[in-house]
Amino acid sequence: MTKRTVYATVFLLELVTAGVNGVVTCLRVARRHGLSERYLSLIASALARAGLVRANRGPTGGFRLARPATDISMADILQASDGWPHGDLRVAVPGTDPAAREVLQKTWESIIEAVRTEMEKIRLSDLANLYRAKSEAAALDFQI
Repeated sequence: MTKRTVYATVFLLELVTAGVNGVVTCLRVARRHGLSERYLSLIASALARAGLVRANRGPTGGFRLARPATDISMADILQASDGWPHGDLRVAVPGTDPAAREVLQKTWESIIEAVRTEMEKIRLSDLANLYRAKSEAAALDFQI
């Protein structure tokens, strides 16, 4: 997972958990998490192109989810931010043994598919619930 996917996930998590009327600006997320606003804006645009967020213009503008958090999977986020590795990726196998190359290529493709399947199961709403629970526990620990 690249920095781009991590930023996208943080941005979407912020939309679910901290948005006023579900709207959050890139500036707010960047300041809150210590991220580059410019880079985050590029990622927000990619998320909008993928149909995960919508941009609201004007004085109360920002971004909001385009779909319910229960309908957005980690696979959707990865696809929107980085794209999936494709089956045409070739494994660099030393030597000239075609059987070794084929076995490793098939293994690589199986791993990619297993990761995709698992990421489809994890929803943005699941992350938001975990985040809220962790935040509430941290707040309770902080009270005097």
